[in-house]
Amino acid sequence: MILIVEDQVVFQELYSLILNKLELPFILAVDGREAIEKTLKNDPALVLMDIQMPIMNGYDAAAELRKQGFDKPIIAVTASDSLEEWDYCHKAGIDDLLRKPIKPAELKNMIAKWIDAKTITDTEEEMSPSVADGIFDSAVILDTFLNNEEMVLSLLSRFIERTQDQLEKLPILENAGEWESARQIVHMIRGAAFTMGGSELGMAASRLETAYKNLHMEEIMEAFYPMQEAFKHFKREAENFINSRRKNAT
Repeated sequence: MILIVEDQVVFQELYSLILNKLELPFILAVDGREAIEKTLKNDPALVLMDIQMPIMNGYDAAAELRKQGFDKPIIAVTASDSLEEWDYCHKAGIDDLLRKPIKPAELKNMIAKWIDAKTITDTEEEMSPSVADGIFDSAVILDTFLNNEEMVLSLLSRFIERTQDQLEKLPILENAGEWESARQIVHMIRGAAFTMGGSELGMAASRLETAYKNLHMEEIMEAFYPMQEAFKHFKREAENFINSRRKNAT
């Protein structure tokens, strides 16, 4: 059994889809504290640990599990491209690192690396997604979610609605000086955007996240508008895709 520690619905759905296809049993935790509780109770063969989470982050959860005697593989899953990431993971007792956006073939290979690969039967070609290019690439999201169109349309609609709300919250957080909360929101948008085929939005979010992290006020101001525009572009293209697919289905 595998424990998935992830608070974002997009990635929860993706994990579920891939692991069900691989016929691998799994359970889900949505934050670090729940991850500790479910790991100690269920003793999973592998833990896929998101790093950026509310309540308790992945580093602290992994470190606590090692203190409690858990000795099975823990894999960090992160959208960060920081060169310091592995140092933090190593200090927390994490064994390996998987980058977001999650690609089905890479997830499958990571699992096979750390647990019995004989249970994994899908070929890499069957689970290898396209590379995102531009405002919205429907081929990427369809490949990533293994051509489950119903799931893709639902996730796209929810992602658009949630991202709209999150972007409206950012100026409020900035005015309150809550820079870390603002960074976490943009971090979430970034990881989901690349997974949803929105490379332009993902890159814009990456730029703004870096500005928040460094508290570079001028760069925050300059990066915010491009991210808004990137979301408008993504929203338009994605909604056109959703409407056309639903029209064809009727």
